[in-house]
Amino acid sequence: MGAYSFVFGLQPLAKGRLNLAAWHGFQEVIWKEVVDPASAEFDFFLTPGSYLVFLFDKTEEGYSGIRLSKSGRFPPMVFSASPEGEFIRKEKLTGLRRAAASNWQTLRVEFSGDGFSVFLNDRQLKSFQSSLTRPHRIGFRGGRRDAFVDNLREVERDGNVLRETFSVPHNWPLVNALSIGAVLLFSTLLCLVLRKFLPVSEELLLGHFSMFTMVLIVIGGMLYGFQYFQSRFYPDESQKPRRLEDYHRGETAQEIYSRIEEEHPPAPAEGTHRLLFIGSSQTWGAGSVDESETWVRVVERLLNASPGTERFECINTAVSATKMRGMARMFYQRWIALKPRTVVVIASHSDTAGTTSRFEGRLGRVVRVSLKAGIQPVLIMEPNSVENDTQSLLRHHAAMARVAEAPGVPILDMHSYLAERYDDGFLWWDQIHLTSFGHQLFAHRLFEELIKLGLVGVDPPPALRIDSGE
Repeated sequence: MGAYSFVFGLQPLAKGRLNLAAWHGFQEVIWKEVVDPASAEFDFFLTPGSYLVFLFDKTEEGYSGIRLSKSGRFPPMVFSASPEGEFIRKEKLTGLRRAAASNWQTLRVEFSGDGFSVFLNDRQLKSFQSSLTRPHRIGFRGGRRDAFVDNLREVERDGNVLRETFSVPHNWPLVNALSIGAVLLFSTLLCLVLRKFLPVSEELLLGHFSMFTMVLIVIGGMLYGFQYFQSRFYPDESQKPRRLEDYHRGETAQEIYSRIEEEHPPAPAEGTHRLLFIGSSQTWGAGSVDESETWVRVVERLLNASPGTERFECINTAVSATKMRGMARMFYQRWIALKPRTVVVIASHSDTAGTTSRFEGRLGRVVRVSLKAGIQPVLIMEPNSVENDTQSLLRHHAAMARVAEAPGVPILDMHSYLAERYDDGFLWWDQIHLTSFGHQLFAHRLFEELIKLGLVGVDPPPALRIDSGE
């Protein structure tokens, strides 16, 4: 979310510096070309509770990074990660937290044949042994809170120097000079025209010239100031973005409905366990690199790869930004007719702006209708990033727990589970949508829970690499 606006909007480069938390945060900016660095340095500024990551050795096989932090939850560290974002190795970086408490700092990384060394304000913190790929990509990644980067300087092994100051435009002195010259030229031409056609004295003409020039300069200064200061703030999210979101939801819904009707007959084939998934954008799969990496598709593969003769068919009916009211309506009108054996309802975040009682009532009716139709309901408390404000979300989770008190209604607290795993890798694409790695964690946890509940008769899958301690 916000990636397009991050690239084309004013906020990320306000005041001539890169803000990695502009728009919805969690932005990742990668240098457009591969590099072969002997060293890389940049200035950074962290606001309270923020962090940023300098990424390097980024290839198709994975990447490494240095996390700079003023957050107690995300301590400074050096790490290596899989292509999906799972942390394979982590090592604390001491001596950084105290220094980062002041304002702008400078970090420098010097690369050698057998590793790299980290310097803060020209003071060496630590050296690390590592086999680095040559060449590779470098970049930055941020979190939810403001974290700024400026004055990137990368020195290639061949001596070539790459610089990025994040100023727009880079030739601003020339632009300002041309702007002032254009104002003076326009004022002069206007005065010459007035002198030719109007009988005015030179003193009056000079006064008009000075006043008109000052007015143009003031107007230009006001426009520049408006752009400079306005760029620090987000647009009104209640208007244009909401209209765009409504349009996107409508278009996506029609595509999803048509695809489901084309791919799935009204009743499942013999020997097929049909699972129906109801939710919004997180269930739809926002944040995953590809549709095949969404947690619904991963669960389906895990089910069908496990021992047993039963085939599993997972139907994902989720539509972005849909609230419980819309989910329930479509379930009654369309999806219950597909005769699923299990219906998995993932909800709460899209309804946090509304009342908890209405959400609880609508969810409760979905559960009652499912049970009456012989469909097993499973409820999942929709997770959010630990960096997000979750007070309203937790109130809706409590409402889901009350609904689940009905006999035979299991509920899975996915929010708490992912909160425990929050620093096992880059789980979040933004504060409410998962990365491909986050989708993997979600899918494995749900799969294991379906087995524990006895809803599917298969053995649990092998643990993820991070579970086994490798």
